This record gives sequence, C-alpha cells and structure tokens, in this order.
Amino acid sequence: MFNLLQIIKWNIRFFVKKLLLFIVNFVVSIIFYKKYKFKHKEVKNIGILFTKNLGIGDLVMLSPGIEKIAKIFRKSNIDLITWIPEVITFSDNVNWVSEAKGLQKKYDLIISPTLNLLHLKFIFKAKYYIGYFSNFSLKANFKYKKQTYNERTDHYLNRIDAIIFSLKKNKHKKITKDKYNNLKDNQNKIFTQYNLSNNYVVFGAFSKWIDRQWNLDDIVKTIDYLITTKGVKEVVFIGLSDDISITKMEYVLKHVKEPQKITSLLGKTSLQDINDLCKKSKLFIGVDSGPSHLAYLSATKVITIFITVKPALRLPKIDLKNIKAIYPFPAPKQSLFDGLGPVRNDISQKYINNIRYSDIVIAIDSLINN
Repeated sequence: MFNLLQIIKWNIRFFVKKLLLFIVNFVVSIIFYKKYKFKHKEVKNIGILFTKNLGIGDLVMLSPGIEKIAKIFRKSNIDLITWIPEVITFSDNVNWVSEAKGLQKKYDLIISPTLNLLHLKFIFKAKYYIGYFSNFSLKANFKYKKQTYNERTDHYLNRIDAIIFSLKKNKHKKITKDKYNNLKDNQNKIFTQYNLSNNYVVFGAFSKWIDRQWNLDDIVKTIDYLITTKGVKEVVFIGLSDDISITKMEYVLKHVKEPQKITSLLGKTSLQDINDLCKKSKLFIGVDSGPSHLAYLSATKVITIFITVKPALRLPKIDLKNIKAIYPFPAPKQSLFDGLGPVRNDISQKYINNIRYSDIVIAIDSLINN
C-alpha cells in the first residue's frame, strides 16, 4: 500500500507547488496593479485562452459561457486560442486559432476562463486582460467587481460566469441552464471503417489520473453484466492509446467472459468520431473525463463514475433524467480535487474502493430494458 515515505514525498511536492503558486501570484499582482477604465467600444479583437493542460472536457463545460461572450461582443472578432480540434459550433464571430498563431497577433482583450499558468505569456498581447492566471481569484487590469471561484464548492461554469459578470454592461443574469451549441461529427465514417454492431455500449473507462480511475475488476463485471443480462452485442472502448491505457485494456480483455465482443478503439478516434459513436450507442459509461462530457451532449443515455469531484459541480445544467452519476459511498464531505493536480493517491484509493458495483447495476437497469 502507501508507505510513510511516499506520503512525505507527496506532501513535499504539494508544499513546493503551493510555494511556487504564491510567488507567481505575487508577481501577477504586481503586473495587474495598473487599472484601466474598461471601454467596450475599444474591444474589436478578443482572444479566449484554452491552451494545453486543459482538455476537451473543460472546453465543453465552459462552452455555454464562451457562446455568451460571443453574443455580448457580437460585433467583435473572437479567437478561441486552443490546441483542441474544432468540435463545437460557436457563433460566426468565433474562430478556432492555434497557440502559435495566437501569439503572433495583438488583441484588445485577453480572457483566461480557467486556471493555467501557461496563459501568462499572452497578457502582454492586449490592452485589457481578465481571468485566472495564478489562482482562482479573478484578476484584471481594469476596474471590475471582485469575483472568486471555489474549485471545491462551485459549479465549473461559475468560473466563466464571473468573467461575464465583470464584462457585461447591463444587468447580468447567471447561467442557470446550459445552452450548448452543436457538436461536430464525422458523418458516421467510424461505422464503415470498423464494421461496428448496431447494438453496442461505449466505454470511456480509463483515466490517466489515478484519482479518477474506476476499479478495473468492476469494469470487467459491468461488461459481463451488459452482455449476459442486457443482451449487448459489442462493447467499444475509446480513449488514449498510451502504455497505461493499453495495459488496462489488456487486463480487461484477459478477465471478461467474452473478449471477442470487445472492440478497442483506443487512440483510433477523433473527437468527431466519439460524437458519432455516442449518438448511436445504447449507453455510454465512463469516468469524469473529456469523452463523458461529449457524451452528455451526444449520447441518449450516460453513466459517469465520479470519485474525488462532486457530480453536481461537473454535470451540465440540463435535463439529467438520462444521465446517472455514480459517487462513492460513503463519499467525501466535499470535492477533494483542488484544481491544481491529482488528489494524493492514498486518499483517492479509499474512495475508489467506495464505488459500489451494485449502484452501477441499478443505474444500468434504470436506463436499459432487457
């Protein structure tokens, strides 16, 4: 299990990270000391930052806020500066731009909608800048109403809502119901390419983060239950094709009763392919990661396993009757994830073990008829 030396190492690493963030926060406070008077009429070109270290799940969760910014500044050109391929349809004034191209341009306003220290290199590319640059306290170089975001207690969308509140000229209404734009698909090419069954379940069950990884033995039991009890003809796995995911896939194939009914598409699908797969699937089952967030919008039925983050903080604000969230029992009193990195392994393992297989079966039975 976890020995004292490992725990000491984790604590030292955590302390060093906190110290570095304190130093960065001090420097950022100096940079942001000068305050302009924000003038909407001056804002013709906007850059919204979404660079690496942030994933597709983060982008999907924040997309209603990005669309709202596009409508507030409907006469402005908006660049979504990101490494993620174009998978969401925004208003016509939103363009998808690579980080390299973004660094070559000048903007009137730079927005960092979520914490990423890599965004700091963009703040000198614009007169105005606002967002989360060193902690979850909103910062800007112009006068605004101070807003904070708490990673452990606030819904993910609240972080961009605070920015919208600061930018909006008239009275701001909070985003109480997510309005998602269309997800782009790949015209069902994945089905002809791999000759998939028309009675399949999609699994996005592997995570690179230990504190989000669903127990492999429960994955095996769930697959066997779907095939033998619910009549599922094929189980399709999506996700990364890194060594860790491949090892997990090999374990599942070795222990399920009918491995011939499993198709591994690890590393073989685009985001558009995932949308196509989810749309026609009988069910999507996954951990709290990017594919699950795509599935909330494209799949008809979804089960997501949450471990260290409370489901209420990540699930979209839409009709959730066909989305089932599985959470440890007993559960942590508040979300353990602080937005700065994975939860300490010995703590997260305790709650991984508290995910009850019986809860997963109940969720499957409520969504799939025999």
